[in-house]
Parts: sequence; structure tokens; C-alpha cells
Amino acid sequence: MTKRPLCPVCYPAGRSAGEIELFKFVQSYCRQHGVSKVISNDRSLLSRVMSPDGRKRMYGLDVYMPDLRLAFEYNGDYWHSDDVITTVHPVFSSADEYHGLKKTACLERGVQLMFVWEHEWKHRRSSVEDEVRSTIDDKPAILSSTLAGASTVTSR
Repeated sequence: MTKRPLCPVCYPAGRSAGEIELFKFVQSYCRQHGVSKVISNDRSLLSRVMSPDGRKRMYGLDVYMPDLRLAFEYNGDYWHSDDVITTVHPVFSSADEYHGLKKTACLERGVQLMFVWEHEWKHRRSSVEDEVRSTIDDKPAILSSTLAGASTVTSR
């Protein structure tokens, strides 16, 4: 499989329009609720994750809110399919294995990872936005009840 070139207008710095829309939506919602730190394309949290081949590799998160210990991944239907994942990342036998590794790595670091799929964003956007809002709304209560007194948690 040959990697298709990306349009620099539709995919600035390799990011899809849907990923950018999701980031802007999350950023706007968080700012309205006092959460100012929303990171796009974070490479720090998953910078040294053990891959199936036994090597430590870097993985990114599309949207990451460190104060909420919450991240979102926008999964394009083509780019996150089995065919593409196993070609671009041959150490994985399936897209599910790849996504499972990222989810597990986040959980091990105390971060909840939520996946947003392209077809859902395009065809059920209102419902997906409701799920995103609900997930964000639930985080401060979870943080205050489970991590009370932790120095890395900022009460909002």
C-alpha cells in the first residue's frame, strides 16, 4: 500500500479537518468551564510506550487536557482501518491492537482516553458533542473525589 499524499489545506501538519474541529470544540467548551490547558497533538504523555515488538515508541494524542486527565483521539475511518494501521505500524496485527495499546498506556498514566470516529462525527455530531461534554463535565467530580489532595490536580 502506498501512502497517499495529504492536501495541506485539508490536513495542515497531517491533521484532518475533523480532528481540528474536535480540538476547537473541546477547547471552546473547556474554556467556558474554566479549563484553560487543552493541548493539540500531544507527544509527551505517550513518549515512551512499549510496543508489541518490545521497543519503546512515541504515540500522540489528538486532544489532551492534563488538568482533567482526559484525552480524545479522532480516528479517521480510512487512516485508522486495519489495512492502514498494519501497513503504517507493522508491529500491530490490527487497528484494535493499536487503539488498545494507546488506551491501556493512557490508563496506566491515569488518563481516560475517548475515541471519536470520523463516521460518528460526521453523521451523529450532535450526539458525539453531547458525549464529549458529558465526559468533560464528569471529570472534575471524579478528580476531586478520587485524587483529593494530589499536588498535580488543580481544583476548578
